Amino acid sequence: MSLLRDLNKLGEDLAADADSGFLPVGFERKPVAIVVDVDTRGGTLRVNDTRSPDNRRGVDRGVPWQKRSGSAAPPNLVCDKLEYVAGVAKDAEQRSASKAAGLQRSWVALLRRAGAEIGGGSADALTAIADAMADPSALVSAIVEKGIELPVKPGDAASLLCTFLVDSEDPLRFSELQDWWATLVSTDAAGEDGVCQVTGAVGPIARKFDAVKLPGNQPTLISANFEAAERYSGSQSTGARISVSAAKRSHAALNWLLGSDTHHARLGEATLVWWVPGVPDDNLFASLINDPVAEQVQALTHGLWAGRSVPLGDHTSFRAVLFTVSTARVVIRSDQTVALAQVVRSLGDYFAWHQIPGTNGQPRYFPLRRLAEAATRIGKQGAQMAHVNRLQADLLTCAISGRPVPQHYLGAALRRCHAERTVPDNRAALISLILRSNAGGSPVDQSDAYRCGQIFAEYEYLQFKALGKINRTVGDTYFATAMSHPARVIPSLEAKARHHLGKLRRDNTGAQLAIARRLAELNAGLTDGYPSALSIEQQAEFVLGYHSARNQHLNPPTKENTQ
Repeated sequence: MSLLRDLNKLGEDLAADADSGFLPVGFERKPVAIVVDVDTRGGTLRVNDTRSPDNRRGVDRGVPWQKRSGSAAPPNLVCDKLEYVAGVAKDAEQRSASKAAGLQRSWVALLRRAGAEIGGGSADALTAIADAMADPSALVSAIVEKGIELPVKPGDAASLLCTFLVDSEDPLRFSELQDWWATLVSTDAAGEDGVCQVTGAVGPIARKFDAVKLPGNQPTLISANFEAAERYSGSQSTGARISVSAAKRSHAALNWLLGSDTHHARLGEATLVWWVPGVPDDNLFASLINDPVAEQVQALTHGLWAGRSVPLGDHTSFRAVLFTVSTARVVIRSDQTVALAQVVRSLGDYFAWHQIPGTNGQPRYFPLRRLAEAATRIGKQGAQMAHVNRLQADLLTCAISGRPVPQHYLGAALRRCHAERTVPDNRAALISLILRSNAGGSPVDQSDAYRCGQIFAEYEYLQFKALGKINRTVGDTYFATAMSHPARVIPSLEAKARHHLGKLRRDNTGAQLAIARRLAELNAGLTDGYPSALSIEQQAEFVLGYHSARNQHLNPPTKENTQ
């Protein structure tokens, strides 16, 4: 229930934030032409026309709205058509005038009913509107006095929307009013009365729930194991013990997250949503996942989140939930609540541990999917894509929480190195991330396995400098064996290298001296000589040493990027 409580609270916070774009349950965005301010001190109606030549129906506002049809369709709360609000008839016939008068009385009656049942400040506001509109001719007179021109066709005038303020305050901002309206328009979703497990309030318990906007056949977030639910007085007709308003608000908040580019990301068949209560993220987290850039990462390592300093003792919660869909139900794959300060530290480590030197001397970081693709052969097969998606989800979970990346992914990445006999940058980054996250962040650059990888790269580079491009290189022939059993390969490469060094001495003495010097330095740094066999972690070290040396050959340092 903690997730539903947090989503319900998020819905309340969003509803109170006029800039969030969030609409409470039972609200829709509609063009409102007339805004009437009821002045309770002077008893006057101040009328404002929001229409313009470019917007002839008025300015969009979030207002209570329900689907309705038929000749006696029910009224909407506070905001409705002028036919309901002021009794403006659709045509000049007596029948239409009589119908409009009846609709106007039903609209006023709805206001009085809502005020009586809700109570509190919203009741006073609703009563003030109802009293002011007991005689609808007062509004018509105020419109005429203001010089507001209504459409010539009576039907067009009657269909214009009108809403109300009370002493310049919007009564629709009251959460109790929103709850009341949500319950009223959700009668088909209401079951018996009971205690809501989310809010603790007594009221109608939801018997069905709104769909969540995830891939699938209109999945819903809440379902009940009824054998277990019956122990808490649940039944098939009531489902989980959640009030209608809480069920609808929590689903609306989740759909708001899913509709925001700054609060959700697709990870294959899974979807991640996140939010930081009270802290704007300015699309930071989404860009860190999909397109990390050095400036953002550097800010993160200095304890900044979207320009806001996050002290180590900050306990602001970062909430991240990973969803998948199964048989028309939303499945919660992981649910993390982590202090924002911890998230900043964990993400800083995540990027520090997988960075690769770039061509301009700046560190290079990889999108989450590129890292995940490094551990599998990319194709259209479902099993391969499922592996990529699982790794994405696990990497992101570890990046948020600071937990080590599961080590079985290391074997998958090394198998790709063995099969392809090469180490692309994103695979080296993934291997580095897995190794360092499991070693508490310790760098991998001093072991014999790492140096053996560098030595192997030097022999491969020596062959290229001496012979140029050839059909089958040292890497093509020996890499798979060298990464697991260096002692079987490297000594034989030493013997073959004499010919290449001799040729290079005649053609390019400078290159020959540089390679020979590097080989001597690397061999001198070995502690126990060439290992006969390497463990899986040592194979990873070999791969990183090979990638590091090869990257230096392809991107040699310059004066600009070494200063």
